[in-house]
Amino acid sequence: HVNWLGDGARGIETFFLGPTEDPYLSHLASRENRDSGYSLTALREILEGVYANLRQEESRRLAVAVQEALFSHLGEVAPGIVDRGVKTAPFVVLVGTDMPAVLAEVSALSSEEEARLLELPAYREYIALAIFSGIDTYARSAHEPDYSAS
Repeated sequence: HVNWLGDGARGIETFFLGPTEDPYLSHLASRENRDSGYSLTALREILEGVYANLRQEESRRLAVAVQEALFSHLGEVAPGIVDRGVKTAPFVVLVGTDMPAVLAEVSALSSEEEARLLELPAYREYIALAIFSGIDTYARSAHEPDYSAS
């Protein structure tokens, strides 16, 4: 996904399903979810069942892996890229999944520099490789035993 942050802002951020107290993100989720057929209240009710689920923690781990890979890889070719972090938001596109899911905002069209970079096939390839790297890191860690519980 490509973001629009306004005022020339730039950066990458990755979302996983969860509540938010951030008024901007609530407004953004309402706008993004507008055509989904769900009201924010109905979506919150759906989310209540998801929050208790292991899927939210797995989605958080996936979001962290993808965000770290995006920032690391894109930082090599786009100095000054801003790490806007990992955040929760109630985006409807993340609700209907049966697996860990994230929404990665890989660039911001509100930044002239990032918009210019997105025109370059090589930059889009870096984005794809970074996302793959994040997913691969997550997948490999999901199969590692957790020795901290012993």
